[in-house]
Amino acid sequence: MVRVAHAPARPGLAAMEQGQHLLIDGISRRLLDKADLLAFLGECPKRIGMQIIIPPQAVKQENGWAGMVVIADSHISVHTRGLEVYGDVFSCQQFDSQVVLEAARELLLLENKPKPKFTELRRGWKS
Repeated sequence: MVRVAHAPARPGLAAMEQGQHLLIDGISRRLLDKADLLAFLGECPKRIGMQIIIPPQAVKQENGWAGMVVIADSHISVHTRGLEVYGDVFSCQQFDSQVVLEAARELLLLENKPKPKFTELRRGWKS
């Protein structure tokens, strides 16, 4: 299930949406490595029809990995801490969040228990 939230209203600005932001919090079935992050970061943009402008990168950190790919409309990032997985997909263009969730479950090996948390934000000012 995806929770949807909207940016707060700002007086005097016309209503407009400027994109979609999907946050992923989950537990992986095993420790992920650089190859796992690069696989997700390389595949996810393809599945949602986004153009990669800077190829996926991943670096080892003290407690896990951090990875990012820059897409024409923004970015996709993943951070791990042990088995914990935190993902962030932002685009100024709309995308199918269910496709991203399927890719995350498959390529980041997300457990069903505890159930991953997916939060979707609609970006932009609402008046």
